[in-house]
Amino acid sequence: MVLQRGLPVHVWGWADAGEEVSVALAGKRATTKADASGRWSIGLAALATGENLELTIQGKNRLTLKNVVIGDLWVCSGQSNMEMDLNGCVGAAKTSRPRTCRRSVASKSTTFRRPSRG
Repeated sequence: MVLQRGLPVHVWGWADAGEEVSVALAGKRATTKADASGRWSIGLAALATGENLELTIQGKNRLTLKNVVIGDLWVCSGQSNMEMDLNGCVGAAKTSRPRTCRRSVASKSTTFRRPSRG
């Protein structure tokens, strides 16, 4: 899992009504209680960077996500115009094998909404 650096980490889910839930990541920990419908939400402070971290969610059950990375997250989409010959890259003249690389360009920021429980 990759989380964007410099932004608060928002974690949410469902549990039994009134159940206490805690979330821990990179030495930061927060606790809350599920509301009457079982929904809960926790925000952790923003982190600068990190890798190989564990995100642990603990209530009556325990869920641990391993190998969490905090850094810059780029989401790209496009067509063949995102492909470029390495010949156009710095140092390309030093290699004799033709290769291609992908350009990573992002122009729009997207915020994901909470999933609905159906």
